Amino acid sequence: MKLAFTTLGCPNWNLDQIIGRSLEYGYDGIDFRGYLKTLDVTEAPEFSTQAQETAKKIADTGLEVPCFSTSISVNGDEKKQQDNLTEIHRYAKLCPIFGARFLRVFGHGEDSPRERVVENFVANIQPLLKVAADYGAVILIETHDQWTESSRINEVVERVNSPFLRVLWDIHHPWKASKEAIDYTWETMGKWVEYTHWKDATPADKLCLMGEGILPLEEWYRLLKAKGYSGYCTLEWEKRWYPEMEEPEVAFPDFTQYMNRLEEKYKEQP
Repeated sequence: MKLAFTTLGCPNWNLDQIIGRSLEYGYDGIDFRGYLKTLDVTEAPEFSTQAQETAKKIADTGLEVPCFSTSISVNGDEKKQQDNLTEIHRYAKLCPIFGARFLRVFGHGEDSPRERVVENFVANIQPLLKVAADYGAVILIETHDQWTESSRINEVVERVNSPFLRVLWDIHHPWKASKEAIDYTWETMGKWVEYTHWKDATPADKLCLMGEGILPLEEWYRLLKAKGYSGYCTLEWEKRWYPEMEEPEVAFPDFTQYMNRLEEKYKEQP
């Protein structure tokens, strides 16, 4: 398994800081979710007019960009769908430049009967998938918001039936919000999981350093390893939203140290 972080956790770092500290802390990749003052990285020169130079700068260090995390919410009104199409074009164009395979989206959707929400998602994702496919990218639906139930995730992926739609498993939401045991979540949707978000949280649901909260992180790690998962384990530290959280200079090395301890503990597990 490889390690990455989302730039949501380091909103004040410039590109050189992001690259330098990734290497210093032992990361393999960077998942871009915001850059400095903008949440949409395609608005920054480094990811528009200077994208080729930025991609080369990252690649020359041996780091990868596994994913661009968009703000797209698939379900919504007609205007929202048009905005989504515009946004997916901007991000998808970056994928071949940076060698990124994934584009993260949210399902979202109004509190409607399940069948309606699912039908809307299936219809609304189709034009986005076509754009992603044109650039060789895979769209990831995250286990988040109204999409924390693994059975709902499994249903839409099966109904869409596209190699360009897969799942980002954030353990926090199915385990905490939907009260799912992690083995049940895997059995229900594990065949679609190609990316993971990692975090820990207190009983009051506040994010904390790894191992200081109540999420069953070690159990999750053992399950992924036993199932042969070899993708990214990406730290999602929400510093942009909650400035009172620990600084990335603390949280980011803490994550790699924690994950390396797990790797050492379970390295003999097949």
